[in-house]
Amino acid sequence: AFVFSALVLAVTNSIHLVSRFAATSSVLMRFVQAASFSWHFDRAAKGILDSRDIFYFIAAALLFFLLTVLVREKRAGKTYSKQERTQIFLAALIFVFASLNSGAYSFRLDLTASQKFTVSPYTKKLLSAAESSVRITYYRSSVLSSLYPQTRDVYDFLTELAADKNVSVCAVSPDKDSSSAAALEYYGIASQQIQTAGNNRTEFINVYSAIVIEYEGAWEIIPFILSCDTLEYDIAGRLEHLITGKKRYVTVLCGNGLSLKSDYSYVIPWLSAQGFICNEIDISAGRLSYQLEQSRNYGNLLLVLGSGALSDDDCMAIETYLESGGRVLFAVSPYEADIENSWHITKSRNQRLITLLSAFGTEFSPDIICDLSCARITMESYENADGSAASSAHSAQLNYFQWVQLLPQENARQGITLFWPVEVRSFQENAGNILYTSSLSYEMHPDTNSPDSLFETNPFILSNAGYNPQKAVQKMRPVGVHVSDSVYGFYNAGIFDNVEYEVITDQYFVHSLMLGYIGGAYGDYRNLDFLVNRLLRLNGEEELAVLQDSGASSAKNQFLYKVTDSESFRSARNQTIFCTFILNPLLIIAAGIASYILRKNKIRQYAGCYEK
Repeated sequence: AFVFSALVLAVTNSIHLVSRFAATSSVLMRFVQAASFSWHFDRAAKGILDSRDIFYFIAAALLFFLLTVLVREKRAGKTYSKQERTQIFLAALIFVFASLNSGAYSFRLDLTASQKFTVSPYTKKLLSAAESSVRITYYRSSVLSSLYPQTRDVYDFLTELAADKNVSVCAVSPDKDSSSAAALEYYGIASQQIQTAGNNRTEFINVYSAIVIEYEGAWEIIPFILSCDTLEYDIAGRLEHLITGKKRYVTVLCGNGLSLKSDYSYVIPWLSAQGFICNEIDISAGRLSYQLEQSRNYGNLLLVLGSGALSDDDCMAIETYLESGGRVLFAVSPYEADIENSWHITKSRNQRLITLLSAFGTEFSPDIICDLSCARITMESYENADGSAASSAHSAQLNYFQWVQLLPQENARQGITLFWPVEVRSFQENAGNILYTSSLSYEMHPDTNSPDSLFETNPFILSNAGYNPQKAVQKMRPVGVHVSDSVYGFYNAGIFDNVEYEVITDQYFVHSLMLGYIGGAYGDYRNLDFLVNRLLRLNGEEELAVLQDSGASSAKNQFLYKVTDSESFRSARNQTIFCTFILNPLLIIAAGIASYILRKNKIRQYAGCYEK
């Protein structure tokens, strides 16, 4: 019985994977999906209560219960008449067809905290403003539906959108619909490659999983989507543009002398993909005040990356921009790093912008932050651990305390990485901190006697010295601040209304080279997602930013930051050990004892009845 049960459970748990190792028809694929325990449990694991899955588990329980009864009765010598056998067969047949047709009368409940599988009030409000119908077409290759259960969630969410009278949804398989190839080419949707493994072979196949949203002759596309993590955010942003005609502009200014095209190569494409129309400003062309004034014709949003190459006139132009109601996201620091060579840190060439922010009550610490929650990097060395020369280069993985990993928090749902950040505080009344380090961070003081290398940045030296060799005070430190509304100028004595800006104390947090260091095999784009979220909030699109946050919250499960500090880890570990090795065995033993006592009592009752 045990071997048979284990075999059945193993088969029902993994039968949906058969398509990865053997060619299967669509009919067979539907059958194995319908029979797979894991396939039906996938929704429940995400927090979705679906009637189709409930029906499957009830049906499976009743089936095995029925089989158990039949086997026991057969062993007891009972025989069934032809009519009874026909009734059992018809009942089983009805159950099978009812199970296959369960989707026709299904319902589902989204039990997730963020309600990410449910259409939000914001999206419903957008759809209610539509004056004509919105048509959504989901182009999905049939092989994807067999390999990725997440694509079911995408289609279920689109179906829920179709409950609105203004929305119609159509799912198309490019493999089966020959006319869809022309449509895909018209929309500019390219296929994506995925890897599949078969018997003694590995191959790449081209697949589609794209969404086209059409409204009054205009259209927007989501070129590739596999899950619901950011689905509603992607749809809502495109619906807003189609229905309201609203455009989202941002002016990008590289103030540290680096290039947007080569050094910050991800920024413009990433912002463009999120619906921002980017206006690049070249400070080498001069007349920054004029360029900023022209950018105001499109929007009031400015992104400043670094400040070392800004002249005094450039800083005055940014000050005028701020005082006239422009909203700015500053990624700046009092220091600069030689990121392509030695990593030596020097004081920023021009401190005028830092002084300007100080005049608005935003003060930067002269120390950089080290944190036990940090990036782990792979480095090569030609020296042994004792400092002697090695015969050949060897690699080592090191915790680099100066590249601070911010844990998931309110304004960074996935967490982000900052490179050589400093503490920042604002003394304005309408200001608040938006980013914090962990409670195990400390500050490293600059070496003023070495202006060409103010801080020790060598990963091997820092690693050999150990964490916090100075035994400095450890606490949470703010590394990002938001200032809004009326601002009092400390230096030029005056109150400026409608000033709003944010400061992140790292000019390299979206630098292409630095993202490459921490990206690993699959890339780490949390910093870019954080950048988009802050720009949305500065642009007054709070509801859309919340949608992006909810998607980021689900994506954070890909990173090992569910426990945020060592004390919480110890507590969680102890609870896990107690439940696994103490509580569960005791409950099983207690259930066995209770069952034994009940059976003994029943035996005594039956014995008493027989005696009477």
